[in-house]
Amino acid sequence: MPNNVEINFDLSGLEQLKENLGQKINAKVGVLGDSASREGGEENNATIGATHEFGSFTKNIPQRSFLKMPIAENSDKLTQSINFEEELTRKEGVKNIFEKMAVNAVAIVQTAFETGGYGKWQPLSNQTIKKKKSASILIDTAQLRKSITYRVDNE
Repeated sequence: MPNNVEINFDLSGLEQLKENLGQKINAKVGVLGDSASREGGEENNATIGATHEFGSFTKNIPQRSFLKMPIAENSDKLTQSINFEEELTRKEGVKNIFEKMAVNAVAIVQTAFETGGYGKWQPLSNQTIKKKKSASILIDTAQLRKSITYRVDNE
């Protein structure tokens, strides 16, 4: 029986992990920067989006959250296909994680537009359907929908 026992550890990724975990990164999803501009009309996509996200009593528009509600209710999908163990040992790993989560959040929002807020948005009134000649909720010109984007930044 040997008297010496040698144990070797490969800790080469530990320093990168430590550095990565100390980073402050945020992801923003919504109508950002240049995507706020809109063809025609007086309001931009950010203003129109805020009106629908929160509703407007004065304009008689019910709340139809296309950002907060869909992302909150589908938060389990934000981390799909992310290998945290692998990413956390890469130099840009944390930023990659936030980037992938933001891409997944945009996909969740796009699905909300396709599904009437996952079936939770209040239907359009008959008057609105007659006026716009469509029962599609939040999709007239698709400019608001196309304006949804993301940005990942280091703080």
